[in-house]
Amino acid sequence: MNLAIGDIRDEASKFSKEDKVNYDPNKEDIVTSADKRAQARYVGNLRTHFPHFGIIGEEEDLNIPCIDRENPIYFTVDPLDGTKAFARYQSYGVGTMLALANGNDVWAAYVGDVNTGDIYGYSDEGPVTRTRFGVESEIKVDTAVPLGKLYALFDLPVHRFPKVLQKMGLSVEEGGVFKEASVAGGSIGMLFSRLWIGEVGVLFMKPGFDTPWDSTPIFGINKKLGFKHFKMNPETEEVEVFEPILPKKVSKKGYIEFVAHESKVEEIISFIKSNKA
Repeated sequence: MNLAIGDIRDEASKFSKEDKVNYDPNKEDIVTSADKRAQARYVGNLRTHFPHFGIIGEEEDLNIPCIDRENPIYFTVDPLDGTKAFARYQSYGVGTMLALANGNDVWAAYVGDVNTGDIYGYSDEGPVTRTRFGVESEIKVDTAVPLGKLYALFDLPVHRFPKVLQKMGLSVEEGGVFKEASVAGGSIGMLFSRLWIGEVGVLFMKPGFDTPWDSTPIFGINKKLGFKHFKMNPETEEVEVFEPILPKKVSKKGYIEFVAHESKVEEIISFIKSNKA
């Protein structure tokens, strides 16, 4: 991952870009030379050291089947998470992600911040760590911090979400449950990193698409740290906690999804039930 981050940074001042087909036909998308170079870095190293394992990568419909007859082991590669943010020369919201899975179990997962060099993740039975300025330390969720001292993070303007979630995102003084609401886009991995380190209490996400390269590392780290996934029907505002299944291909997600630590589940469900229109 450090080598891939180096490749992406090297491309920052000279990258080329071209249009590509988005999962959503109503949205435009691009791929850059940085995406392709970083994916080539990952795939080259993985094929050298793990020739029997499968690889599912974002670019060029990469899908190399696993040839291990006993275990469906495969890597997922998101070489440049937040390509549009990268192409806009943003100094935030640009990541890279890699995971190793066997069936529905994520054996290892890493999410890297291209701009800062921070890397979040775990392997084998080890804890989830954050490597910052070359120093690795375990991430421990402080369950004693109330939601009222944390931010609600939305990936779209708050008014685009159901009214009960809009109200929930308000400060405690305004009748909500948070310190304040924040809106951000770019790398989904970088959005989740804010949840993992305790800056954000809940991450709210619009209906969209599940992809192997995005979902696999995030699901793995979330499960390891005790974060739970909620789904809400945007029409009825019915909400439930669910256990994600690792996608093996791109699939449409017609529900609003949000994620919070297991210690906050009861409080969140109670607020929604009490404040539904």
